Amino acid sequence: MPGGLVQGEPLMVATLWWVASLFGGSTEAIGHVLAWYPVLSALVSAVLLYALALRVTNDRRVGLASVLFLAFIPGHAFRTSLGFADHHAFDYPWLGLTTLALVVLLTADVDRDSLRTPGRWFAAGGLGLGLAGQVLAWEAGPLLILPVGIALTGKTILDVAADRSSLRTNAPVLAGTTLGAILAWGVHAIAGWQTTLVASTPALLTVGILAVSLTAAVVRQMGGTTRQLAGIDVGLGIVGFLVLRFGLPAQWATVQGRLDTLFRSDAIAETYGLFNADSFGFLLLFGFTLVLSLPAMGWGVQQAREGSLGWLVASSYAWFLFGLATIQVRFVGELATFAALFTGVAFVWVASWIDLARPLSTDGGRDVVDVIVPETRTLGALVVLFLLFGGFGMLQVPVKTSQVVIEDGTYEAASAIETNAAERELEYNQNYVLSRWGQNRMYNYFVNGEAESYAYARSNYPQFLSSQSPAGVYDRHSGRVGYVATTDGPDLPAETMYGRMHNAMGSRNGEVSGLGHFQPVYASESGSHKAFALVPGATVRGTAAANTTVTLTTDVSVSGTSFEYERQTTANATGAFAVTVANPGTYTVTIRDGETREVDVSQAAVYDGQNVTVG
Repeated sequence: MPGGLVQGEPLMVATLWWVASLFGGSTEAIGHVLAWYPVLSALVSAVLLYALALRVTNDRRVGLASVLFLAFIPGHAFRTSLGFADHHAFDYPWLGLTTLALVVLLTADVDRDSLRTPGRWFAAGGLGLGLAGQVLAWEAGPLLILPVGIALTGKTILDVAADRSSLRTNAPVLAGTTLGAILAWGVHAIAGWQTTLVASTPALLTVGILAVSLTAAVVRQMGGTTRQLAGIDVGLGIVGFLVLRFGLPAQWATVQGRLDTLFRSDAIAETYGLFNADSFGFLLLFGFTLVLSLPAMGWGVQQAREGSLGWLVASSYAWFLFGLATIQVRFVGELATFAALFTGVAFVWVASWIDLARPLSTDGGRDVVDVIVPETRTLGALVVLFLLFGGFGMLQVPVKTSQVVIEDGTYEAASAIETNAAERELEYNQNYVLSRWGQNRMYNYFVNGEAESYAYARSNYPQFLSSQSPAGVYDRHSGRVGYVATTDGPDLPAETMYGRMHNAMGSRNGEVSGLGHFQPVYASESGSHKAFALVPGATVRGTAAANTTVTLTTDVSVSGTSFEYERQTTANATGAFAVTVANPGTYTVTIRDGETREVDVSQAAVYDGQNVTVG
């Protein structure tokens, strides 16, 4: 793999490559795998969420309600929509697997016989697999396993309060985290996936859980209180931070770099905070789901304080991911699973409060509350209640999805560029497409297959559009860029490259000169999307009266749209003139008032930079 992927999303890339290879490995197969895997991820996440809700609450109604609310959380729905082949969708199943396995381990019986049952250790295997998958799937995966440490730290405090052994009850969890550490480090050592620090995080998590478990055992043996244990845990955390900060400078530099990325704020939408006033992400990405889940999340903390280990895990994940989403909305999809769970709880509670359902069950009982189909009138009232809870999110799902769907004009522009590049037999970088950075990878995916990065477009495209030096722009990008795509939007003067290209199609516009190196290859019917090829241009030469204005015009047809292309120059003192044109055609050359001549310019002359003489 390229270096950026080895330390970015190696497991996702390798898994999708392997699945695509099972279907033949063709470009078409790869496209289908990329398109459909987010949808499959949503289905797997929904199953895991249902199992998690059932394990925590023993109430099938909460499980079904949670899945329904997950389906209508816009921030999760668009990231798992058909064709949205981002890494986040790949992260969700690992997150669900890790959480479910941890809940199973912590809520199972803790007697000595139960530790010998295969199911307990099967869950430990699931925990290890989930942890390793999480960190190998994404370089920021270590953030998503931190709630495991938070939950286990809270559990040790509950263990002391309940006078039970943390070392014994946490043994299956430690077995699972140890397996995760072995898997993550083994893959790192063999294949070089992820940095040393990222691959080490499951091992660090294991050491941390062992440390807090030993600390709890010592405090319990000495008759200490939960308050004393909490103080010691905080002290150990501070010591660990100081060791990292001053004893491991290389690792601290890596951590600091990752923190800078986490807390950055730029033009990329996913770096906005959830409560950013410019985006209203908490409402547009969640609907009313987040607002309704927050009280239930507070209730979950209370349940955890009273000894419910299932709610301890769910609350640890929910509040930690809520904090991350508050910093950057890129974590909205991860938070959505737990927001849906707590919204499901709130929905069933409200339904029971207004006598539309039986009382809410928690993990206090052992009998599972099944779903009973109510009478028609009650069912209608429940539907109305669900719409009150999730209706705004249902409306936002198609809105948010439409914002990430490629417009027809953009796709058609990419197809036209691809056809033009194939006809000219261009190779990369000669067929590189310069465009708005948010669409750059799409363009290059279709045209040349080199869609790993949008860095060049992000650094150069704005300056390209605003430049008022056509010759300088062409000299700078010729050889590195083959095509430029433009869309409606920028309000730039006619003298800029955007004004000359998008608005004037490269033709002279009033006193603004035309372009000789940018040939239009696509224009949508509405004119909102256009594409241009960088070409050497044909140089038309001839003679006229000294110091007179020479005008060249021809009719050009692009995508069924015709326009007049005009170039103008001035003859020198000896009457010689030369002007470069970007389009083939039969040109009318006006060399003085009332006198015109014609000259044919071929496409080959434009592509090869040939000279054409006016007869």
